[in-house]
Amino acid sequence: MTGTADIEQIEQRRVNNREMEALYILTPESHIVDCVLADLERKKYKQASLLWTGCEIFDEFVAVWFAKTCTSVTTTSKKTYR
Repeated sequence: MTGTADIEQIEQRRVNNREMEALYILTPESHIVDCVLADLERKKYKQASLLWTGCEIFDEFVAVWFAKTCTSVTTTSKKTYR
């Protein structure tokens, strides 16, 4: 990516932009996962990178969920330590 074009909330309606790459910064909540899956199924963006915040046990769930539903998704998890 060369710059930031827009910052949008995943729960809001967003325009498809298949020429742009997307960076998702996400919290591990089931409705958020549903929104991401919908975006990926619709091929809303040219490419998607996912950064999950606050993940611990959720990492395994996300890996299994995406393995079953998507063919080529790269997921990156950021662990938060307290």
